[in-house]
Amino acid sequence: MSPTKNIGVILGRLQPFHAGHVILIDHACEENDEIVIAIGSPQNGHVISLDTDPLDFEERAHRVALYMHEYHPTYTRYRIVSVPDINDMRYWPSHLKRMCLIGRTQKAHFYTGEKLPETYAKGMRDGGYIIRHIPRGSFEHTTPDGVTHMIACATDIRALHRDRGFPI
Repeated sequence: MSPTKNIGVILGRLQPFHAGHVILIDHACEENDEIVIAIGSPQNGHVISLDTDPLDFEERAHRVALYMHEYHPTYTRYRIVSVPDINDMRYWPSHLKRMCLIGRTQKAHFYTGEKLPETYAKGMRDGGYIIRHIPRGSFEHTTPDGVTHMIACATDIRALHRDRGFPI
């Protein structure tokens, strides 16, 4: 029997891809055998509103891939997947595992920057996830306007890494 793999799951709409997502990805890369960056609400790009959904799935996935290529070039054990919305939250944990292709012999770690509501957290734990809460305070200071600051270019990412003491 093969050893259990630790899989880090980062779920977000990534509208936009911001400093909070970067820090979750960095933690997951350090702590897991492989990671899955799950982009939620893929159907919402440009459809609902350019204010709330300015990027389509491909644009969001491209930004994540660029970040991984530049800042984790040797970490090749990652996947970027699309996770369509579902209406029944009771099935959300199993839906997420299915979309992320997480098998029974893999241990799933769910990374979040926000404290999950207890009913949601219980569902995730019951669904086999280990919740890794990275407190929001650990990355709010990295950008002038907080977590919602969009990492739109390499200089924004470099500033984030310089602030966290990473080589750039």
